[in-house]
Order: sequence, then C-alpha cells, then structure tokens
Amino acid sequence: GYAFEHNQISEVTFRSKIEEINGAAFRSNQITRIDFSKSNNLKKIDSSAFYNNSLTNIEIPSSVTTIGNNVFDNNTGLESITINGKSKSSEFDKLGTNWNGTCTNIIYSK
Repeated sequence: GYAFEHNQISEVTFRSKIEEINGAAFRSNQITRIDFSKSNNLKKIDSSAFYNNSLTNIEIPSSVTTIGNNVFDNNTGLESITINGKSKSSEFDKLGTNWNGTCTNIIYSK
C-alpha cells in the first residue's frame, strides 16, 4: 500500500493487466477521475485505496468482487458510484464497511 500516497495525482487510468489495487495506494491525492474502462481483470480494490481525494463519480468494473473498507471515504464531493455487472451488494465476495464513504447514490447496473 501507500505507493502513490500524498502526491498531486489528479487522474488515474488502469489497464487490463491490473488485478488488485493495494490498500491506501492512491490515498490523499487530488484525483478527480478514475478510468477503469479497460480494467476487465481487476478483482480487488483494497481498503482506503482512494481515501481522501476529489472524486465526483466513479464506475466500478463488473470484474471487481472485493472492495475493502473506506475505499472512497473522504471524497466529500462524491455524487454517485456505479457498480457494473451486479444488481445488489450481496453479489460481492466482500464489501467492506464504509467502502462508499458518505456517498449514498449507489447504482447497480447489471
């Protein structure tokens, strides 16, 4: 974890080979946009991976089966989280506590 913590990163694009984002990897940056559109092998987003950023909307790929605790917490402007390939939270292998921070607009898109 903590690989890119406390940098000035504002945008992240993940490619198809990534399978896991480690805990706190992008914590405390200024990320406004995450592109998971080519991340069809991503399985796990670990705890606090994007904690304390500036995200407004996020779209989770259908391949993700595990989301850790506090992943999107302290993104105070986060308006919506779209979960692709699932119709309810119980379809995850693990969905951590407070994973969505204060965002209550969770959209399941199957």
